[in-house]
Amino acid sequence: MANQLIYPKILLPIVLIIGGVLGAYALEQAKKPPERRTVQPRPPLVQTIVLQPETVRYEVRSQGRIEPRLSAALIAQVSGTVVETHPNFYVGGDFQKGQVLLKLDDRDYKLALARAEAQVAAAEQLLSRTEAEAEQARYEWNELGKRGTPTPLVLKEPQLAEARARLRGAKADLEIARLNLQRVEITAPFEGRIDQKQVDIGHFMRVGEAAAHLYTPKETEVRLPLHDEELKFLPDGLFNGGSANVILSGEFAGKAHEWLATIRRSEGRIDPQTRLITLVARTASESSPPVGQFVKATILGKEAHQVFVVPPKALHEKEKLLLVNPDKRLTIQPVQVLRTEPARAIISQGANPGDRVIVSPLEVIIEGMQIEAESDQAAS
Repeated sequence: MANQLIYPKILLPIVLIIGGVLGAYALEQAKKPPERRTVQPRPPLVQTIVLQPETVRYEVRSQGRIEPRLSAALIAQVSGTVVETHPNFYVGGDFQKGQVLLKLDDRDYKLALARAEAQVAAAEQLLSRTEAEAEQARYEWNELGKRGTPTPLVLKEPQLAEARARLRGAKADLEIARLNLQRVEITAPFEGRIDQKQVDIGHFMRVGEAAAHLYTPKETEVRLPLHDEELKFLPDGLFNGGSANVILSGEFAGKAHEWLATIRRSEGRIDPQTRLITLVARTASESSPPVGQFVKATILGKEAHQVFVVPPKALHEKEKLLLVNPDKRLTIQPVQVLRTEPARAIISQGANPGDRVIVSPLEVIIEGMQIEAESDQAAS
């Protein structure tokens, strides 16, 4: 009786396990294999531009600092104590040409002028007396009936020459005295502004000492260094009296500004250290940037006709373009690049009107690969 109860308990789990394994196997065999699909890679999407020939003007870039066209030191030509200054005689003060900026003590020079005038009067009197004596000597020679030609000494010619020389010397001293009296007033040689000031009332100035440094804020220049190979893009005749327009740009008072200028001359030599040649541009008087302002310069050069313009990023390996042909495949086209500027590259040969140039980056570049342009996607 006990054995009859034990056997069913042992056999039942075994039967269940075997049945589960067989059922799982049957289900597995009944499954259909999954369908296999081939996924086609999608062509890369690019941005393109269409080339058209055009006429452009070359732009040559440089930079520099604004400097005054005229600057000078205000030098004393006579010595003396400063007794008076112009109300605008301070750093930043403006003045007009010919205005008296400071005056020296003139008492010594007035006395010197009076002394020079007296010397001229004395020299004139001496010359008059000597001329009268010479005339009297000639008269006496003739009246006495002396034969022959009187000697220069008899006619007092040496004394006449000396008297005339003294008069000339006295007049020269008088002119110097007048000039020195005028020079106690130190005047502005041009319209401008005071950059530096070295003296004030009470200062004793010596001959050749600088009282101030002046400059012209309305007439300014900027020195623009360039590599010599850049010169071929500038207008012909620039170094033979020609000119070129310049656009200066910079920030002043927290705002971006632009000023117009013109190339007026070249410094005419190549710097032995930098190998740069310097052009000098002069600003228009009505729109001059402040002296000391740092500016970027765009020099407008000669024109190029029937050329193609692309963004610099469109160039592949500097002298190739990536094109999308009519079959929507990639073509690598060598081109001749005339010039590459920060915002554009100018191409003369190798491209054709209507070419579609890729201007967006590509991770993989293979000649003939399938390409999809944004314009194509929009049209589909």
